[in-house]
Amino acid sequence: MALILRMEGKYVKKIITGHTGWSQDLDFAFAHRDEVCNSLKRQKPHDPSAPYDGYDESDDTEEGARNNPLVSVNDVEKRKVLLFGAGVIGAYLAHVLIQAGNEVTILAREERAKSLNQNGLVIKHHLQRKTTKDPVEAVTLHGTTDPELKAWTEKLFEGTSYKLNWQDDMEAYLICHPAAILPIGYLSYICDGDLRSSTKEQRRMMADASHEAFEALKAKGITIYPEGDDKFYENGARGKLMKLLYLIMSKSRIGDLIACEHCRNAVSEMEQIDAYYEELLKDYPKEKLETWNRLRGMMPSWDELHRKYGN
Repeated sequence: MALILRMEGKYVKKIITGHTGWSQDLDFAFAHRDEVCNSLKRQKPHDPSAPYDGYDESDDTEEGARNNPLVSVNDVEKRKVLLFGAGVIGAYLAHVLIQAGNEVTILAREERAKSLNQNGLVIKHHLQRKTTKDPVEAVTLHGTTDPELKAWTEKLFEGTSYKLNWQDDMEAYLICHPAAILPIGYLSYICDGDLRSSTKEQRRMMADASHEAFEALKAKGITIYPEGDDKFYENGARGKLMKLLYLIMSKSRIGDLIACEHCRNAVSEMEQIDAYYEELLKDYPKEKLETWNRLRGMMPSWDELHRKYGN
């Protein structure tokens, strides 16, 4: 209902709705004037801009109806959101959250982040036959840490014995790290979650598999990060040190703490990392991944592991 009221010596147009309160914003009140609520039909999902469900009714009182303007849900529940990934699902989630009035930042790969910052988040909705474009900020894991953030973080740890190691290129680190951890996971699953039952030959295969994976990454032009990690799986001082660490890990409680327990409780995570590496290495010659594939083939299927560990 639209009324003309005299308030403080002025005539003011007000929109009175079935909700508690009033609004002077005609565009807001009649945002969906072409939409009719029908109690006999299933209603659309919540639309923060619609007059029939776009208000905060937490203060539904007579006093509120007399004295308070309506407040859009958008104005009450805005949030700062960081989304990891800008694929099909991530991009659509970002679009939905932005449309709801939230401030969205997307963590994406370098080229994708650059495109998002330059062109916005562009989505073609084929079923709705429309294209949307949302302004969005995108960041990436590439690059060095901001000096101010680094100084602020280091100050937090002043007076502690905790040592911070800064990785300038987290994306490269995340690509390279599975070359070291997946063979440990494979062997953990082969040994039924207990590396203490592993054999010397199996531990040798674990090290050789990591060596093959690092060689594959280098052949694909991927920079090993942290620098020198691949040297732990070659002949030399670092290789001998890694074999010693493998031995200690497989003969003590340490293996359970740093490997087996995680593998038992993170089957889905390990499966996703395994699937990522399978895709990453699919074009690399199989004969150069002989030990990797043999070790991987010895473990139970992922379906069996899900049933066994329940996650």
